Amino acid sequence: MKRSFYLLLLLVPVMMMSCQKEISLETGALPGDSTMTPPGTSNCQLSDFLEYDQVSGLNTYAYISTFNAEHKLVNLDVLDSSSGAMYGSFPFSYPAGKIQVDPQQYFVTGTDGKITEFHGYQDPENKLGSKVTAKYTYNAGGQLALKTLSFDSIPNMVALQYKFTYTGGNLVKQDVEFNKQGVFVRFKTADLTYDASKTVKSFINLYGGCPELIAFQTGITAGLNNVNPITKAVVSDVNFLSGNTLTV
Repeated sequence: MKRSFYLLLLLVPVMMMSCQKEISLETGALPGDSTMTPPGTSNCQLSDFLEYDQVSGLNTYAYISTFNAEHKLVNLDVLDSSSGAMYGSFPFSYPAGKIQVDPQQYFVTGTDGKITEFHGYQDPENKLGSKVTAKYTYNAGGQLALKTLSFDSIPNMVALQYKFTYTGGNLVKQDVEFNKQGVFVRFKTADLTYDASKTVKSFINLYGGCPELIAFQTGITAGLNNVNPITKAVVSDVNFLSGNTLTV
């Protein structure tokens, strides 16, 4: 299967949210079984999830996680659902202050366990494109507030930044901005709404245009996740000259 999803991530940074490419499947005895709780946590642990095409209804890729006795991810397999073939396999390891995804890619972690940087490929699953460095900043509530992205070929310039806004414990807005001659200009925005009558445990990450956070989410901590299930996401292009928006 052609990896067109990679192009969507590059060309439409928040398409992840508008196309609903993912559903979560909590499976297995532990972790992942919603009836069991890993020690020291209040939620179950996301184990496996599928990516699917909403138009055709066909599954595209499956993400299968394997954990050790300490509930740490030790291997992530990505399967091509159309053929059942292995698309990629990532042997996670945990050197001091890092989460090593594979020999070429890793996250840096802070003292609280949350990721602070990613060093790897812009498409980390199949190692296409440029090498990048992403940096993550959290708000006082422990939620991801800002991601900046720099290309390793131009290490001293932030090329893109992703801003996340929260209300009531949920991500309600994401803005994507690019560096236009030293000034950041918004060119994508997404508004999300939730069902406040329900709560969720270890729901999938909704950070559009952040493939490293989506693919490796079962092995990293990127701040507190949403407390309610999402009901709607409206994604808009932004005319960076006029500021006008056009819903995708």
